[in-house]
Amino acid sequence: MTWNRSGSRCLRSRAFRLETMDIRDPIEELAETAGRKARILFERGEKEAARTALLKVIEDHPSHPAGLEAKADLLRLEGKLAEAASLYAEVIEKHPGRVNTERKHAEIVLSMHEKELVASEAFRATNVREVMNPAGVRRTSGMSAFLSLLSPGFGQVYNGYLVKGLVMLAITAVLWVLMFTVGYVSAAEGRGTMTTVGWAILVLGLAYYVAAVMDAAVSAQKNTPPPAPARPKPPVDKPFE
Repeated sequence: MTWNRSGSRCLRSRAFRLETMDIRDPIEELAETAGRKARILFERGEKEAARTALLKVIEDHPSHPAGLEAKADLLRLEGKLAEAASLYAEVIEKHPGRVNTERKHAEIVLSMHEKELVASEAFRATNVREVMNPAGVRRTSGMSAFLSLLSPGFGQVYNGYLVKGLVMLAITAVLWVLMFTVGYVSAAEGRGTMTTVGWAILVLGLAYYVAAVMDAAVSAQKNTPPPAPARPKPPVDKPFE
């Protein structure tokens, strides 16, 4: 039996490929199989079964990079994206060259970035004034004035002026605190007396109450949408010309 030169060259090339071929780690294959199984089970809604499939790899090989990657896969399925991304990055740093891990890390970082963009766009599109004062909601002067009589600031919040109302509520609280700390002095017999500062605070507080009530009534009128214009009636009583 004779061999030609091309046949021997093919045999040598094949033997070289067999010698240099990478033999895959069985733990890696087991982890990949478990990961695929877990994703399928998770998509079917069988979350506990998916968790069990990954936990088997994690418990059997806790320090192996495949076990750490399986742990990151489990965190990803549970929605803990930040923790999963951190663990993926740790595996990549300690065991470079893991293309599949790098792909998963890139996907999860991109997903987190997209969620942040959506949240920021939603926050940017939200107008606080429109939330507090939606179009078409009618405010009455009587209700605004009544709420301001209870406490300056309530009427402004009712009218949709949130910041203004909170500031006025804070001023009201300060006036009450000053009244009972600086403006009122307790006597030994149990009766208290108003100080000069107390009378000044009282007058200022009354003027503040009146101004708050008037402001609430006026701002309610401003925020009340104007009535819809009357639609013109067609001249049905006139003959066509």
